[in-house]
Amino acid sequence: MSSAQRTAPAPIRPIAEEVRDLLGAPFTIDGGSLTPGDYEGRVSSGEKAKRLLGWEAETPFPDGLRRYVDWYTQVTGRAVNG
Repeated sequence: MSSAQRTAPAPIRPIAEEVRDLLGAPFTIDGGSLTPGDYEGRVSSGEKAKRLLGWEAETPFPDGLRRYVDWYTQVTGRAVNG
């Protein structure tokens, strides 16, 4: 998850784990069977945005996530893992 120039899609589970770890949140991530109406895709990628819009991320995901958490904490006055 560290490269802004990722060419391979990123599975959702590592993203969820990174969010959990960064927030120090006490929860587990469980996968389960799909139910009607669930989103069936499990992979994210910026390739479509690059192909259709010519847009490519410049900030690595962990850095952007950390910046968002810092901003959220400042704006809301809430502790991240408290």
